[in-house]
Amino acid sequence: MSKKILLTLIACTLVFTSGCGETTPDPQELLRKAFENALSINSATFSASGNTRIENVENTNGEVKFTFEGKGEDILKFPPKIDYSVGAEFNLQNPEEGNVTGSGKFSIKMLDILDDSIFAKFELTELAGKPELEAAKPFIQMFSGKWYKFSLKNLGINPEIEAAFVEKQEHQQKFIEFCKKLLSENDLLLAKNLREDGEDFVIEVEPNFDLILSEKFLDDTRASLLKLVKEVDENAPGPPEFDDEMRAELPEIRETAKKVWQVSNFKLTMKIGKENQIAHTSVVSGNLDLAEIAKIVPEMKLECSQWQIDEGVCEPRELSGKIIFDFTSTSSNFNQPQNITPPEDFIDFAPAMILGGMQLSPPISESENEDFLLEIPSSELGEMSQPNLELEEFGLPPNLEFDEPTSPPSLEPEEAPVEKNQPIARPR
Repeated sequence: MSKKILLTLIACTLVFTSGCGETTPDPQELLRKAFENALSINSATFSASGNTRIENVENTNGEVKFTFEGKGEDILKFPPKIDYSVGAEFNLQNPEEGNVTGSGKFSIKMLDILDDSIFAKFELTELAGKPELEAAKPFIQMFSGKWYKFSLKNLGINPEIEAAFVEKQEHQQKFIEFCKKLLSENDLLLAKNLREDGEDFVIEVEPNFDLILSEKFLDDTRASLLKLVKEVDENAPGPPEFDDEMRAELPEIRETAKKVWQVSNFKLTMKIGKENQIAHTSVVSGNLDLAEIAKIVPEMKLECSQWQIDEGVCEPRELSGKIIFDFTSTSSNFNQPQNITPPEDFIDFAPAMILGGMQLSPPISESENEDFLLEIPSSELGEMSQPNLELEEFGLPPNLEFDEPTSPPSLEPEEAPVEKNQPIARPR
């Protein structure tokens, strides 16, 4: 008996010294818990960055980058309190269309919709390329770098509508519970690999296409959504139904999705905190070879309008080239105060400002106008002078011609004509 007790104590000692209580969790269970916990976050700080490289897609090469910074409070409610900013930078080259470059940033602060505390700012750093962009640049710069305060009344939105939506907190909570149940009871993502990295678990995941694109899951999800929608508004149409044709194509769609995911080298990695079990970092990347994808999806072709085909400027063909991207998002300071405050200086926005800006922006030059007209196909230019055949719908002859527009009559009194070689009376 003493030997058994001794062996038991040794076994327990080994377990505790090897980290009892910190055993590696089941990856799928950890993933479900992380999704469920994400819907209990009321405030947080966010950041994200992305980069997309285009290689010879329809003779276009270049790069598009974007960044995101923000923080939010009451993010599971409507309206939330947010302070977001999105920056973008692009540089694209095309031998036919020319080069297009630009960079800018859009920021928004939303403190209280019903109190008209919505602020926005747009900053244009660079914009160059086609004549249309050059012509629009002065107009955009007129509003660049300034905070504007927006009012629901000035925008023509009835504040009572927003107030009514805010009052329905019960329906919002039901929707959150629906999402929690959907994510915690269904493995929408499958955990492929799990490893430890300091205070985090790192999981590589991929979509569970067999579940997401199954008849039962789609039917059950639609039924739950329909019930939720009808509780809010009995007259709401609800999500669309799946017809027999769609159901018959589901197996093929599933296999196509799996092949596209594989051939595009998609990778999705998540970092989940060991302590709070919240996914705070996500990294997704891919390398889309459009020619390879077209072999899987033959319908993926460049479509042309009829006039483009008639003019010989476009020919339906399979797409080619590559799109390579990576995206990283992080979040932190969960359920902590975010200190979202309005800007110190701002301008009350009114729709008339846009009309005033358009009037003050420089007119397009004659050469730029000619370039614009050259982009219109000759077939459409010819149709501008042809009879309007749709007039028959209104009981009018199709060859009806309209007189040239004349200037409106002047309201100034007409002066009596002065005879030739007659002196003109001048005031003394």
